[in-house]
Amino acid sequence: MKFTNPVKVGITPVRAVEPNIKRTALTIFNNSLTNTVYYGADVSLSEDNGMVILPQTGWTFLKGMGDDPTTEFYLVANGANTDVRISEGYQNNSEPPEQEA
Repeated sequence: MKFTNPVKVGITPVRAVEPNIKRTALTIFNNSLTNTVYYGADVSLSEDNGMVILPQTGWTFLKGMGDDPTTEFYLVANGANTDVRISEGYQNNSEPPEQEA
């Protein structure tokens, strides 16, 4: 995965991953030592309905494995300023392609 972006996540849901139909892989890594991160598909995300990413772990979504890395993802954490890393992959490790209008 070539393109990594740090994101600070808090107790309010944020759209941390924009949709991109050309993305073939996506990793969301919780770089915090203590806080838990939750991910989901919309702004109604909470600790109660999100998928869990424990401290120092992550989730990878691969198009070739049947996942959908092209979608948007919202993140929320159980504490402020939680360090999350977002890595995006594109076919042949090329630069991120421009979205088509």
